[in-house]
Amino acid sequence: MDFRFSPEEEAFRREVLDFVEKELPPDRVRPTYIDDEYGEDELWAASREASKKLAAKGWLALAWPKEYGGQARSHIEQLIFKEEMSYHRAPGLDFVSTGMIGPT
Repeated sequence: MDFRFSPEEEAFRREVLDFVEKELPPDRVRPTYIDDEYGEDELWAASREASKKLAAKGWLALAWPKEYGGQARSHIEQLIFKEEMSYHRAPGLDFVSTGMIGPT
């Protein structure tokens, strides 16, 4: 059995990485928690900014059907997206509405 990602999945990974590098550069706030360096206000502002950019790309609910605002992407593509965004500590990923309530 071949466990490698398909060329299309690897292309999507590259698209996500390009987005992170262009739209969420390292000099922006990227914490995933509130600590001494970043307070709640900074984290909230960074999360809102990132969420708007993700929404513009249609990436808030990747695997959802198109008729419900998603892109009907595979669950593997959704995994790739979350993996890369989490690895780069990108803000704006903890969506209660699209991550928990909607799928339920």
